[in-house]
Amino acid sequence: MEEHICWAYWPRSCKKLMPYHAAQSIVKRDIAFMRLEGALAKSCPHRMQESFDNQVSWLYSACILTRALCQWLNTCFKKSKGKRRSVNGSKKKPVVFPYAHKVAHNLKKVANRYKVPVVFPAPRKLSGMCPRISRGPLPAPCGKKHARHYVTCATGVVYEIPLSCGRVYIGQTGRCVNDRAREQDLSLKNNLLAHLPMHCSACGCEARFANVTILGRSKEVMEREMLEAYLISDTSVVLRSAEFDFFERFLNSHVHREWPIVGM
Repeated sequence: MEEHICWAYWPRSCKKLMPYHAAQSIVKRDIAFMRLEGALAKSCPHRMQESFDNQVSWLYSACILTRALCQWLNTCFKKSKGKRRSVNGSKKKPVVFPYAHKVAHNLKKVANRYKVPVVFPAPRKLSGMCPRISRGPLPAPCGKKHARHYVTCATGVVYEIPLSCGRVYIGQTGRCVNDRAREQDLSLKNNLLAHLPMHCSACGCEARFANVTILGRSKEVMEREMLEAYLISDTSVVLRSAEFDFFERFLNSHVHREWPIVGM
């Protein structure tokens, strides 16, 4: 039987992180990356999850927003994947040539035949001419003409559909939210085995697609899925008709009760 000593990453310093809304956001982001990467790289596989959860709880103590934490976790996972790829596949160091019109690209084509990476330095770029160009292109509007326009067009979002019973349906999509809302609306008639139609048929409630709200935005699928999973697992209090009836009877019994009049 093999003997194994487990260990977990936990810094000695118990100093709390500054609040999220305070200054020095870049420094706090680097500290968060260091703690999260340390939990993954400097912990035993048996206690890696415990160490990672401790670091997430430590970040939550500084009132870190869930959206920002999902972005940091997504970047941390990307870095860990990039390190694995760099270890598995050896990259050649690129050769740097000064850029010359017509000559540079022809030279790069010849170098690619022999699998030699070539890069060209560019000390002056068009993006540095004026702030209008440096900002980058404006986001393109939704070019699709929707058959039914529920809400304002938005892509790459985590959305929430309120229900008449008081509950909500949370989902994510990389397409326009109106396309996803239209699919959910059609599923109430055609796909009765989906989550939303099953709940509506069992509860007797209705989905209010005109009141769809955006809970978060991200271009990355993993980041949207993490935010969606957190919002779904987050505890919420939903009062049903039985609870409302109980509160109504309780209030009526106390309102109509005859209290004795105490004299002066």
